[in-house]
Amino acid sequence: MLVINLENLSLRTCIPVQLLAAMVVIVTAVLFATSPALAVNANLEVNLGYNDNVAESAAKQGSAFCNYAFDVEQTLYASDNNSISGYANTYYRDHFRLGDQWQATAGLSAWHRLLNGRLHATLFADLSRYADQVNIDDERDFLALGSSWQLFFNEKLSTTFALSFEDSRYRHKIEKSTTIASEQKKHHSQTVYTTSLSSKQRNDKLWLLSTTIDYRFNADASTQLTISYSDNDSTLGAESYTETGLESHWQYLLTPAWELEIWGSHLWQEYNYAQERNWLAATRINWQLRSALAVYVQLEKQWHTAPRNADCYTEMVSQCGFIWSY
Repeated sequence: MLVINLENLSLRTCIPVQLLAAMVVIVTAVLFATSPALAVNANLEVNLGYNDNVAESAAKQGSAFCNYAFDVEQTLYASDNNSISGYANTYYRDHFRLGDQWQATAGLSAWHRLLNGRLHATLFADLSRYADQVNIDDERDFLALGSSWQLFFNEKLSTTFALSFEDSRYRHKIEKSTTIASEQKKHHSQTVYTTSLSSKQRNDKLWLLSTTIDYRFNADASTQLTISYSDNDSTLGAESYTETGLESHWQYLLTPAWELEIWGSHLWQEYNYAQERNWLAATRINWQLRSALAVYVQLEKQWHTAPRNADCYTEMVSQCGFIWSY
């Protein structure tokens, strides 16, 4: 599942890989050790691709990559109207030319069915660790809590309301120069200003509210429309923002084995100093080779605009891979 490039091997690169491998082994062993009578679901995904702007910046730096993702869910309790599950997922992205990225998550979820099955309620709580050798200031640990309520009007139409909270603790302090004082030098009329580097810890608290409308035209075609609003409160004032989002997702079954997906989104981000916008467009073709094995090709492009040219960028990601399900 994990690849180590022997030509560029270093202690800094090996440590996160070893931690990631250990977490996957331990969590998988614990979840599979529970009662065999309860369902276990697992997915392994491997893909190859190219990202022409890994750091998402005006100064583009592209790299080919190999991505490994694994997720497992173990049902701990189940009845006709209730269930409790434990889950874990992780991914590791090996950029061939730039630093690597990885994330690991473990959590619990509870599901309950109400109103004779017309309303499904879900609660979840999980912990995650994210590492990024491209944008090291983005490395963080975070706790996420949330709930969703899906109401089925009929066999074709349903609406989901979701609310979540995320508390992020960034692992690297932000350093900046600050003026401390000014003093008059003895025997001179020149004023001297003294500066030093000050460090500030970044902690973010993010609230996200969304509404999704699902509509199935027939057995082969469906669509989802999501409207979202989020509010991020950061100890670094420049990182506080509100965001309004609109996303549309379309799925069409071309044949029993081939499926086409098209989706896009538009985000309005309001900072204290300016408004930024982000557009995304993507398409994907899935080929179900066997019941447990699928192959796909995916293209995705996003455009980010801001008042400052230095904050504007485009990013194109192309990839192909396979998903094995258990």
